[in-house]
Amino acid sequence: FSPVAPNGGGNVLGVEGNAKVVYDLGAFMSIEGHAAYLSQGDFFDAPSVNGDSATRPTNPWIAFLCFRWLIF
Repeated sequence: FSPVAPNGGGNVLGVEGNAKVVYDLGAFMSIEGHAAYLSQGDFFDAPSVNGDSATRPTNPWIAFLCFRWLIF
């Protein structure tokens, strides 16, 4: 939540969700899948927040795979 609401927008910035799936291949070795998604709130309805554009930005997301292996 934002303490200040811009003209034409609200106080809600958005809600973010994250997920992680891990598969252990052995001792100190794993493959991980990560994903995140942000649902933007009514704060981004204000043209002044969007660079004086009338359209809202798209909701950002990311997904990636990671191979972790600890050697010492």
